[in-house]
Amino acid sequence: MEYVGTTMDHGTGSEKTLLGVVLAGGRSSRMGQDKALLELLDGTTLLECQLRRLSSLVPEVVLSVRDRNYAFLQKRLTACGRVRLLPDETDEVGPLGGIASALGKAEREHFAGVLVLPCDMPLITEGLLARLTGFWHEAPETLVTALEESSGRVYPLSAVWSVEALPFVRKALVSGDYSLRRAVDGKYWRTLVLAPEEDVLLANANTPQEWQEIRKRLASDACGGLAGMRA
Repeated sequence: MEYVGTTMDHGTGSEKTLLGVVLAGGRSSRMGQDKALLELLDGTTLLECQLRRLSSLVPEVVLSVRDRNYAFLQKRLTACGRVRLLPDETDEVGPLGGIASALGKAEREHFAGVLVLPCDMPLITEGLLARLTGFWHEAPETLVTALEESSGRVYPLSAVWSVEALPFVRKALVSGDYSLRRAVDGKYWRTLVLAPEEDVLLANANTPQEWQEIRKRLASDACGGLAGMRA
C-alpha cells in the first residue's frame, strides 16, 4: 500500500516516511470528561476516529498519552490498525512532551518526522491531512509544517514535525518554556493556509458547549457537506 505520508530522499534514494501521532494526553479539564472518549453520531469515539484517519495516511500510528491509562482500550484500538501506546517521557509539560516523545521514537526508528493530530478535532478530513502531507513533500527540510486558518491562527498540533526539530524541542523542555510556537524558531515553520470556508474543519471540542455545536454540525450535514469540501 502506498501512503501519502511518504516521500523520497533524493540524496539517498530511500523513502522518507512519517509516523502518525494522535495526541490524547490532555486533562480535558474544561470538558469535564475525557475528550478522547466522546462519541460521534455512530458511536465511534473521537480517539478511534482520529486513529483511523491517520492509519489511512501513514504506515504506523501511535497514541500519545500521559501514562498507560488507555491500555483498557487496546481491544477496541486493534480495529484501527496497528496502534501502540506512547507515554510521555516528561510529566506536566503539555503537548510539547508528547511531541518530544513521538519525535524521539521517530528518530530511533528512522522516520522522517511525525504527522500530529489532536484527539479533539473531529471535523478535520483525511483529504485535508493528505493536502498537509503533500505540502510537506514540497519542502521536507522544513522543521514544522502546520495548518493555518484564513485568519492567521496557526495549529502546531495539526502539523508535520520533522525529526530535525527534536533538538529544539528538547532544548525548550530543559528551558521550562513549553510553548509549541516558541520551541522552534519561526523561520523554520511553513504553513498551509486554509480558505475561509475551510476554517470550520479545525474546530476543537474543548468544552461541552463546543462539543454540542460540533455534534449539531455533524447531524445537520450528515458528514456530507464536510466530506464534500475542497479539503
